[in-house]
Amino acid sequence: LKVHKLNSISLDNFQMEYIRKRIRIELIFIIFVQLCPQQLTSFYDALLLLLLSSCKAANQCARLFSFFTFQHGLLVLYTNSYNSKISSSRCGLCKTLVVNFCVSLQSAQHSKSITDKRSNQASERNILSDLQQTNQLPAKKKKTFFFVHNLLFYTSMTSPDYTRMIFITANVASLFNEPKKVLETWSATVAKEIGDQKPVFAAIHLQGLNNNNNNNNNNNNNNNNSNNSNSSFTNVDEFLNNLLRGISSNPAMMEFDCCREVNAVDYLGMCNIYYCKAIAQPALFDYRMNSYVTVKGDLHEAANQSTNVDFEKIGGNAEHPVGFMMTRWLLHNKSFDFVNLVLSPDNSPLDGCLNWPSENSHRRRHEFSLILERLETYMNEECVVFFGNFNCSIDCERFLKDQMNLNKARIVENDNNDELEAYDLSLRKVFTVTRTQFNFHENHDWLFGTCNGQLVRKYDCELEPFLKGSLYEPNIYFAPTDPYELGPTFGKEPNFVRTECPAWRSRVLINQRTREKIHHDSFSSSGLYYGLVGEAEYLGQSKPVAMICTICLK
Repeated sequence: LKVHKLNSISLDNFQMEYIRKRIRIELIFIIFVQLCPQQLTSFYDALLLLLLSSCKAANQCARLFSFFTFQHGLLVLYTNSYNSKISSSRCGLCKTLVVNFCVSLQSAQHSKSITDKRSNQASERNILSDLQQTNQLPAKKKKTFFFVHNLLFYTSMTSPDYTRMIFITANVASLFNEPKKVLETWSATVAKEIGDQKPVFAAIHLQGLNNNNNNNNNNNNNNNNSNNSNSSFTNVDEFLNNLLRGISSNPAMMEFDCCREVNAVDYLGMCNIYYCKAIAQPALFDYRMNSYVTVKGDLHEAANQSTNVDFEKIGGNAEHPVGFMMTRWLLHNKSFDFVNLVLSPDNSPLDGCLNWPSENSHRRRHEFSLILERLETYMNEECVVFFGNFNCSIDCERFLKDQMNLNKARIVENDNNDELEAYDLSLRKVFTVTRTQFNFHENHDWLFGTCNGQLVRKYDCELEPFLKGSLYEPNIYFAPTDPYELGPTFGKEPNFVRTECPAWRSRVLINQRTREKIHHDSFSSSGLYYGLVGEAEYLGQSKPVAMICTICLK
């Protein structure tokens, strides 16, 4: 069943018989849950609760359920057959249910106007009667129907045992000189991603907001954006205000009760944005008072005027500052530490091509080590998340050698080592690398974009020394985060800028205790998603990266 295709289909145009035959899903669950016996008024109540708690963690199934519930107002579930095995532990709280059931979805136009409990009950009776009259509901299955209104995925999204979160990191330097329409698309795409996931807490970490960095980083891309007259941002503050307005005013963000934005634009070129629902009982750590302070409403402030942020510049220069900015949150009475960071970039595409790790690669590792030492006391906390611009590069030396072997190519000698150009036996250019160019010519987009960049993924090993200890990063199955351009085939396949080597620069890392708390259930192999935001959209040279997870609070 291709669930994602159902989102664009109106079930009103389908015959019920087709739905019964084609969209019925046979599933077997083995679910371990802890529930008070008083809560289970019947086996069917337990079955419904288990169904919701199991299905909502899976992205596709959750979106399917939210589509039918919110678009059509009614979700009808019934069991095709069942066999229950209930065993009690000594405390009498642990139940093991093995259920073989069938899910069927019914769209009812007259259920869309339901506004109160009385009309709900009337609609249920009408639908039940209609189904019986058309022989779509066997009498023996009458009691197995459940009518669910306004489904909010309460079991994992808002339960005190679990919380749904999304962490997004993005280098927005290239957006500064893009037309305003690109920024509007960026904001709408990020807001939609957050809204679709229905998290309790959403965090957005931005980098590349200092004026010098924006101007210099985009000089190489000016030719691709000759119509930059549409971009009238006179300074970073104006740019940031437009970005914040675009996200916060989006209808998808209306469910959040409070927002916190703190920026260190002049110091680090960073901005941290957080959205939270009141049900999480959010509180921010006040470093001056040395205690947590309840968060209510919206607040926007500079880092040097805020008592809720810890930040430090540990290196770099005015164009490329290096450092971190950290906030400490209390959500559901559990501590969460979120660290935004930026490390040194490469000087030119030639870095690491002749000798890897390059000087800048060593520098980045040293800078990240300094940040970890600075925050060492927090590493054993319940939840620590590092998401920012790591500026990682791939092992270009090994990568170029492997490409030469595969293509039976050789490099044309250059005494100054300021240009690497390889030709195959047919004298066809395989690649060209200079101080301003990294180009695999006609194979460039194919090489870095095929299978989401997995052809070059094995060369991404700069962070490996850190991932063997206290930090963890989920497997990367998405294309490189940088650098993109709006090429002729964009949308069908990635188009990469030929001025630098594509790589996974924006990353999300978590400590081991957070990894242990990622919720796994019987429906999906993991309650975690790690990937790009807006894969099919042009969002500037750098793609945002998101980690979406359901975290256990027990």
